[in-house]
Amino acid sequence: APQKVLVARHPQRPYLLDYIKMLFTDFVELHGDRNFRDDPAIIGGMAKFEGEPVVIVGHQKGRNTKENIHRNFGMAH
Repeated sequence: APQKVLVARHPQRPYLLDYIKMLFTDFVELHGDRNFRDDPAIIGGMAKFEGEPVVIVGHQKGRNTKENIHRNFGMAH
């Protein structure tokens, strides 16, 4: 179990935006829910995976303290 925690918290671990850049093309991010506001912890949008249209939704943490505060440490509001 301690090893899993170390891997999950590793500073170079890929986050959602890293996977989007590696795996998808034509990503168009959507913002806001028209009720609360744009939540920087949540990334959502449309893209193509191997030519097929897909919808992507996930959470994004920051790589440093400033980014983590902006992204609310990856926790949605």
